[in-house]
Amino acid sequence: MEQVNSLYLDAELLEDDLRTILKSSLKNSEITNHFGSPIYVIPMNVDFTPKTKLPAVSIDVQKNGVYTGTQEDIQVEPFSRFDVIIETYTSGDDKRRKNKQLSQLVTNILQTGQQLNNYYNRGLRLEQDRELSSIVDGVNRRVVRFSAITDNRLKLILNKF
Repeated sequence: MEQVNSLYLDAELLEDDLRTILKSSLKNSEITNHFGSPIYVIPMNVDFTPKTKLPAVSIDVQKNGVYTGTQEDIQVEPFSRFDVIIETYTSGDDKRRKNKQLSQLVTNILQTGQQLNNYYNRGLRLEQDRELSSIVDGVNRRVVRFSAITDNRLKLILNKF
């Protein structure tokens, strides 16, 4: 019987870990007071719509395949490359400034070395932070993209290899 590869990136598990740390970190009363309401972290199976509570943060982990410098067998994925795409949404009179502040908060959280539920995060590498148009009038939208590599045996997120 062929042995199943246990070394691979579980992108859904990693996304759940990152969503959990964002939720708990953004619940801080100082942050809630600053933004005027709690920051809503959009669940995995929910899309952003005009009815989404604001301010809001969405997260998506995208696998970019195996890190080929460490691959010895096509069935084994010791290290994987991935991106984390964050979208932040704010509204109100000061929406643009607040959104820059929210994206910076999220960046600080994701670049901090910390134990997650299943992974240890040594920090994600910031690739992009920019304002984009929003599908909803009166809402400011930013996209922040990070990249990293994960050691699938140790469940360790590395920002460089």
